[in-house]
Amino acid sequence: MLKLDGGKSPFENSNRNVLAGTGTVLAKPMEISSHLLKSGINGLPDFEALRVRLQRDGYLFLKGFLPREEVVCCRDTCVNYIRTLRGMESRLESDVMRVPKASDIPVRLLDKIELQRSPAVRNVLEHDQCFEFMKGLMSEEGHPSTVSTVDYKWLRAVPTGQFTGLHADRVYMGSSAPSMLTCWIPLGDIPSYQGTLLVLRGSNSEPELQSLRSKYCCSQVGPDGVKSGWLSENPNDLARILVDEYEFDESKVGHFLQGRWLCCDTEMGDVIVLSMDTLHISTTNTTDQLRLSADTRWFLSDEQSMFKPSVKVR
Repeated sequence: MLKLDGGKSPFENSNRNVLAGTGTVLAKPMEISSHLLKSGINGLPDFEALRVRLQRDGYLFLKGFLPREEVVCCRDTCVNYIRTLRGMESRLESDVMRVPKASDIPVRLLDKIELQRSPAVRNVLEHDQCFEFMKGLMSEEGHPSTVSTVDYKWLRAVPTGQFTGLHADRVYMGSSAPSMLTCWIPLGDIPSYQGTLLVLRGSNSEPELQSLRSKYCCSQVGPDGVKSGWLSENPNDLARILVDEYEFDESKVGHFLQGRWLCCDTEMGDVIVLSMDTLHISTTNTTDQLRLSADTRWFLSDEQSMFKPSVKVR
């Protein structure tokens, strides 16, 4: 049975101006879906309600989904790896995680395969609860399926002033696995001013954004593999982009976008599930500490032959 460790987001019940990329937007709090993990028959997850919410909003915010103590162990492993990478002797995490100066060794985790495969990290990013949850979420009612996860994990250590621009994950993953979903996992207690997610609610399904989904979301990232997949570094540019490039009525775009930006503070143990077509951007890290997080990808095993990267199946 899925474990649920409760808890409320400090962002809950209050709107807040957040710096995301290079722009500031007024964001509403993400709706927490954790109660649906035990609202079904016999206290089991109500996967039908979870699927409906994911299709409607483009995300699921699951508070306390993973055991905090296991995420702490994962984080400690990452911190110790960064300590070795930087050649530091200090045992204080605050020293190790302080953003390096320009003259220091940069901290880049995306290509550190040995860290991704360390037991403490893999235990969290491929947790049994993730497999169990994804299996229930992706299966049709009464027809259980097996799920797979991409072997590569997107581990990030984001420094001061940095962020991930506005994008949808399908641009990076393509259409080879139609069922694919992302799990964003904070590897620390991350407030909105250190680099959580800002999500455009309903961008995965609203009819008004069909042109964007059929053109941008079906495009492919360029040779750089990162920024060429971004729509913009500033979420406030989206209104202009929709009008200029995706046939949106200029007289209606402001009203459509109003109140759709959602954000949250996150803690170790939280997970945010995203549709491949959900527009999102990270908030900007304004602290002097690195922000640690990981993205994992999940899809139905029946689609494995359509997908090239190595995967784990269960």
